[in-house]
Amino acid sequence: MASTGELPPAVLDAAIGWLVKLQSGTADAALHAACQRWRAADPVHEQAWRQLQWAEEDFRLLPAGSAALACDTLIQAEQLRSGRQGRRRALKTLVLGGSVLGLGWQLGRQRDLLPPLTADFRSATGERRQWTLEDGTRLTLNTRSAVDLRFSAHERLLVLLRGEIHIDSGSDAAYGGTRPLRVRSAQGLFQVLGTRFHLRQEEAATLLSVSEGAVALPEVSGRATTAQQAARAGEVWRITAGKAHAVRDAAFDPAAWTDGVLVARQMRLADAVAEIGRYRSGWLRCDPAVADWRISGVFQLGDTDLALAALGEALPLRIRHYSRYWVMVEGAR
Repeated sequence: MASTGELPPAVLDAAIGWLVKLQSGTADAALHAACQRWRAADPVHEQAWRQLQWAEEDFRLLPAGSAALACDTLIQAEQLRSGRQGRRRALKTLVLGGSVLGLGWQLGRQRDLLPPLTADFRSATGERRQWTLEDGTRLTLNTRSAVDLRFSAHERLLVLLRGEIHIDSGSDAAYGGTRPLRVRSAQGLFQVLGTRFHLRQEEAATLLSVSEGAVALPEVSGRATTAQQAARAGEVWRITAGKAHAVRDAAFDPAAWTDGVLVARQMRLADAVAEIGRYRSGWLRCDPAVADWRISGVFQLGDTDLALAALGEALPLRIRHYSRYWVMVEGAR
């Protein structure tokens, strides 16, 4: 039997469709029988169905407050194309199945619906927020980001809990510039050397882009950072567990989000769609059949519907809006 991660996307889509129909409030015996036939037609169909059922069962066990927070952005979802409204509970279940319980497939970007609520600085979906810290450092958070601030008499430490930040380091005049400025991500500690830079926490890596100055990289494979292991202005680095490597010919501009745009350079369509999805609530998905198509251009992140429409103009695509919160990007037929 296939693992969750190996389940074909088309089968998952079909299972989700059946679940939505059955929870629409108008399902009759014939519809239930049709679903049973679909499940019996292939063991993979049954596995996909069971995964959704497990997600639903776990959803019932969540604290009411957590469930409400996670579902807040979906409360106003519109009708499906059929005009039925009873799929709200199903959508909540599916979203939480990906966000809280860590199922093997991604339901859009909904895993990020529960932010670290105790973070000192945080941003919601689609937000860019900026603060000036006590040392003069300007901190900007991109969409769905969270940062903790840990300043002491000896150091200035920022902890990137989630998402993406831009830092324009301050002089820390009150302490005579004696306190080092550091940023910690899941992959290690970055030493700031008077700089402007971007740091992005990915699922298993940290992406560093330096606009000015330099940033010393974390220890790699147990070796202390040397002068040669510092990222310089104009460089992009990806740091994973025990490895750091420079990124050549990046498919997108890591700093462009500060201007509210995605600048894509021969970027995989699926990656571009996922990037746009970071700025909108709900489930945005790219059909695997067109996932490897390449896209170049500048796309507005402040209006993701406009960005998706621009994708459809640049490539032969169809943007299917099942609802405001459920969108599929497919090849035009």
